[in-house]
Amino acid sequence: MQFEVPKVEGKAPGYLPGLDGLRFLAAAAVVIHHVEWQRTVFGLDSPFWTSGMQRLGALGVTFFFVLSGYLITYLLLSERDRTGSIDVAAFYWRRVLRIWPLYLLIAVLGLVLLPQVSAFDSPAFAAAGDQWQGRRMLFTFSFSAHFLRVYELELGAGLAGVLWSVGVEEHFYAVWPWLVRGARRRLTFLLVCIVVGFPLMRLAVGALLGAGPDVVLPHWRLRMVDTFLDVARFDCMSIGALGAVLHQRRREWLSWIFARPAQLSALALLAVGILAGLEVPVIDEGLYSALFLVVILNAAANPAALVRPTGAGLDYLGQISYGIYCYHLIVIVWCLNVMPHDGLTTPLGMLSLYAASFLGTIAVSALSYWAFEAPFLRLKRRFAR
Repeated sequence: MQFEVPKVEGKAPGYLPGLDGLRFLAAAAVVIHHVEWQRTVFGLDSPFWTSGMQRLGALGVTFFFVLSGYLITYLLLSERDRTGSIDVAAFYWRRVLRIWPLYLLIAVLGLVLLPQVSAFDSPAFAAAGDQWQGRRMLFTFSFSAHFLRVYELELGAGLAGVLWSVGVEEHFYAVWPWLVRGARRRLTFLLVCIVVGFPLMRLAVGALLGAGPDVVLPHWRLRMVDTFLDVARFDCMSIGALGAVLHQRRREWLSWIFARPAQLSALALLAVGILAGLEVPVIDEGLYSALFLVVILNAAANPAALVRPTGAGLDYLGQISYGIYCYHLIVIVWCLNVMPHDGLTTPLGMLSLYAASFLGTIAVSALSYWAFEAPFLRLKRRFAR
C-alpha cells in the first residue's frame, strides 16, 4: 500500500491534503454548538439543544487537539529526518508568529473593548459578574486561559473564552519539541505513558474523592486537580502525536488503519457517539481521539481514504480556521443582539441566524487573515526549515 504523501501543486513539500478541510469541519462543529448554546442563553427555544449538540463543540475542540498533536509531531520528525536535528528556537518563532497576534487581539477585544459595547452583551457572560477580573486577565494574557476552567471562571472571560484551548496547545508546544528532540527511540514509549497516564490519574483522583473527606488533600483541591486533568488534554495531543510516529516510523501499522473496515468502523462509531451524545467515563476523550486519528491518518496519507474533504473553497476555509474559531462567538452574540428575536424561532429565522453567523464569521476571519495575520505569516516563513 502507498504511504508517501503526494506532492500538491502550489503547496510546500510535505503538505498533507485533506487536513485543511477537516480543520474547517471541526471549527464548524464548534460554531454550530455555540449558535445553539447562545440561543438558549438568550431565552430562545432550541429544538436542537440535545445531548449530542451539547457535546458537539467539545468534540470539535478534541479534534483540533488530535490534529495539532499529529501535525506538529509530523513536522518535527520530518525536520529531524531532513536536517538531522530540530531547531527548537525556530519552532517557537513559528508558533509565536502564527498564534500570538490573533490570540492577543481576541483577548483585548473579549476582555477589554467589546464588554463596553451593548451589542456584544450576552446573558451568559453578564451572570459571571466582575469578580476575579484580575485573575481572568492574568490567566488569559499569560496564554493560560485554560486555568480559568479550573477556577470555574471561564464564563467571566466572555467573548475571549474560546482561547482556553489555545492556551492548552501553547503549554503543550512549550515542552513538546524538546521531548521529540531528546526522546528519539523512546518517543513511542513516552507517548504511551502520557496516553495511559492521564486516565489512570483521573481514576486515582476519583478514588480519593470517594474515599471520604480530606484523605490526602481537601476535596476542593482534588476537584481542581480533576478539572485540570480533564482540561489539559495532553493525552488527546499525544494520541495525535502517536499517529505521526506511526506515519513516519511504524508504517507497517498503517495498513490496518487504512483498511476499509477500519475506516467504516471509525466513522460509524463517531456518527453514533456524536449524534447520541455518548460519554464513556474516564476514557471518553481518549476514545474519541483514537477514532478521530483514524480519520486524520487516512485523510493525510491514504489514497483510498473514504473522507478527504478537499477543494479550493474548503482548503481556504481550513486556512482561516484559526480565525473562524477565535471570532465566531463574537459574531454569534452580535447577531443575536441585532436580529429580531420574534423571527428566530421559525425555521426560516433559525436558518437566517446560521447564515448570518457563518457568513459573518468567515468574512471577518478572511479580512483578519489578509489584513492582520498575513504580515506575521510572511515573517514566519523566515524561520521555516
